[in-house]
Amino acid sequence: MKAAVFYGPFDIRLQELDETAPPIDMVKVRVEYCGICGTDLIRYQYDSVHIGVIPGHEICGEVVEVGSQVENWRKGDWVVVNPLAGCGQCYWCQHSSLHLCSSLNVLGTAAHGGFAEHVLVPPRQLHRMPDGMSHQAAALVEPLAVALRAIKRGHVQVGESAAIVGDGVIGLFNLLALRMAGIGPVFFVGKHECRKELAKRLGANVVFDGRDKHLSDLITECTGGVGADVCFECAGSIEALNTCMVLTRKGGRVVTESNLQRHDHFRADSMCSLLRIKPAEISLVGSFAYADEFESSILALANQPSPAIEVISSIIHLDEIVTGGYERLLAHKDQEVKIIVKP
Repeated sequence: MKAAVFYGPFDIRLQELDETAPPIDMVKVRVEYCGICGTDLIRYQYDSVHIGVIPGHEICGEVVEVGSQVENWRKGDWVVVNPLAGCGQCYWCQHSSLHLCSSLNVLGTAAHGGFAEHVLVPPRQLHRMPDGMSHQAAALVEPLAVALRAIKRGHVQVGESAAIVGDGVIGLFNLLALRMAGIGPVFFVGKHECRKELAKRLGANVVFDGRDKHLSDLITECTGGVGADVCFECAGSIEALNTCMVLTRKGGRVVTESNLQRHDHFRADSMCSLLRIKPAEISLVGSFAYADEFESSILALANQPSPAIEVISSIIHLDEIVTGGYERLLAHKDQEVKIIVKP
């Protein structure tokens, strides 16, 4: 089969690999779509994928073969793949927090992922795709689940204001999740024109340029002089976290859910903003992946696929994945938003 294989930073190679039948306890899935995630871009630039592993964790497809001991799945079933696998034995797995497992395994990092024609998946990581669900929408289940988790972690209530800092896919899906929940007003902060325009179409009440030196004053004015009730850091930088701390009202919440870049570090100005936590009683919480939000994401996208699909800017073939996928997303954030791969 054809697959994209990771060999090191900026080194992904398209290769022909031998087809294998699934082990007795595994399911073989033909990949219909697999999205390129912001995390994939970070892993592409550094070395956080095991050498020789096929990346890709936002997977949907069709079951083509099942192991002899697998029950409840059969050839022809359409599925969305949850890429997270826990050990099942640790404290977190035993307390419904598999995503925090001390031995967490993620498809596309240590085990082969979805940038290939087929992927082998344990049956417990498969979710049935509802009849009639858009396959393109199914490829977006994973990032929406991340956003749903962040909304839950932020304890956002109807009638509260929310600010999103960061115009990447997770920021845009946070916007979608908030609007689906009836939250508003929602303020969106970004730096790329095409993404800011998309945020307007997706329902942001006000869109701001992240480079505006008066950003804090503008959001304070929009909120009656107090600031946002909750702010989501979705840009992956200390600068963005710093901005969130400034935009949030006293007694408000900041949720950080992105991956801070390795080259980023705390600066004096960032520390000054973080020092607001105590006197302003700001709650700073992290949000990682998803716990029980995956199935909710499937149902949401099955029922309302149109807004989410608008986030997809390009669909490419597997042989375009480096130049037309990874490299294009890194170099053309003003033109591309979400690229999904159809092997």
